[in-house]
Amino acid sequence: MYLHARNLLGRPPGTRDRAPGSTIPGSSAGAPGVDACGANPSSSNTSTLTAAYLPYWCFEATFNSETYGKLGFKDSRTGEMVWKDKADPLPLSTGAVAPFGDPAMQVYASYKYVRDVGSGAAGPGLPLRCRVMTQAEAKAGHVGGVALHPADMRQGVAWQLAVRALTHKQLQAAEEALRQTTGATDLRDVRVALQVELGGLTQPMIATERELDGM
Repeated sequence: MYLHARNLLGRPPGTRDRAPGSTIPGSSAGAPGVDACGANPSSSNTSTLTAAYLPYWCFEATFNSETYGKLGFKDSRTGEMVWKDKADPLPLSTGAVAPFGDPAMQVYASYKYVRDVGSGAAGPGLPLRCRVMTQAEAKAGHVGGVALHPADMRQGVAWQLAVRALTHKQLQAAEEALRQTTGATDLRDVRVALQVELGGLTQPMIATERELDGM
């Protein structure tokens, strides 16, 4: 999956990445008004910005989950907190589906930028904004003159990150469910047991409508 991002790269279209600390011909490192890549800071917010398609691994999964934890109840006489272990696990989800549209299942698949740049760019409506990428586009490495950044992250690593994000969502749901079900005043050591099965992986696609404004 590729999402269009503009105002992100910090260099003009057609300019190759330079090694850290390198300079452009005719300039010297540390010269006034020129940064390490030869860009003039005064124009860095306009002329040096370009666009790219950022890669994402998008998964679909089915899962079951249940939660455990320590329940805290305040003693009405002493005011002290009394802690009890939850004897039986509380079921959270059974046969639930985490679809491609779940942001937890959309993993930014490159190491070029920090993960915060890629996070939040997709969202629940992503599948409706996509089309299948053609073989010619994939071979050319660009769509409409905009470069496709390679998916440097291995699929297995992305899947682990997706499962971690899904577990975090279930943990948040677990805390609310435990309070509502047991009437506990406080919680400790809340844990989630998650069984996940990969249901599918998107073929190469392009998100055609939404753009992500970067740094």
